[in-house]
Amino acid sequence: MKKQTGQFSNFSTQRRLLWLSLCFIFLLFGCEEGTISIDENVAGPKTITIFVDGTSRSVTSEAGTVRQLLQEEAITVGDTDEVTPPLFTPLNGLESITIVRVNQSLEVIEESVPFGREFIRSDSMGTEDPARIIQGGRPGLQEVTVRIIFRDGVETERQIVNVNVIEEAVN
Repeated sequence: MKKQTGQFSNFSTQRRLLWLSLCFIFLLFGCEEGTISIDENVAGPKTITIFVDGTSRSVTSEAGTVRQLLQEEAITVGDTDEVTPPLFTPLNGLESITIVRVNQSLEVIEESVPFGREFIRSDSMGTEDPARIIQGGRPGLQEVTVRIIFRDGVETERQIVNVNVIEEAVN
């Protein structure tokens, strides 16, 4: 009985050589210098229009990504600013970049809290008589903290952050 000595023991020596030769050929052609790489795809000057701070300007650059182009042009991007397309996007095929400056502020607004009115009908009143207010109320007071969002200097959103009742309304 013949003893098997490995994974390729069923193959003849010629088959093993053929298999290794094919692997070597595929490896050799896979490393050919003429293949396209990401670096070659990114290289070369590109003209892109940048919209920022109410202006637009066309620039020509060999930068690879949006972030690199903005750094070249000394355009700073704040943590809350919105950049379209995102900073990591390659510049290939891009025609424009838009930066929207986003700012926010907090504002405290004092508001009157309306009081409720209690109407009463007594047994002495007729069914057609209008109900009467038995006691006038007094409005309350509250502070509402609002976050105001501005995009390129234009208010676009208001969010209530906190409501603090200073004085309860009295019915």
